[in-house]
Amino acid sequence: MGAATGRNIHQRPTEEAVRMTEACHAIICKGASVADAMAIFQGN
Repeated sequence: MGAATGRNIHQRPTEEAVRMTEACHAIICKGASVADAMAIFQGN
């Protein structure tokens, strides 16, 4: 499994890129729901 993220992560400010990476990791590696990943991305 994996994700093609490209500029969606690399062209964001560092803090936002880290949150997006954590959200993607939660979905891909941990089976998290989209709602859970959005909460991670939003910093909740």
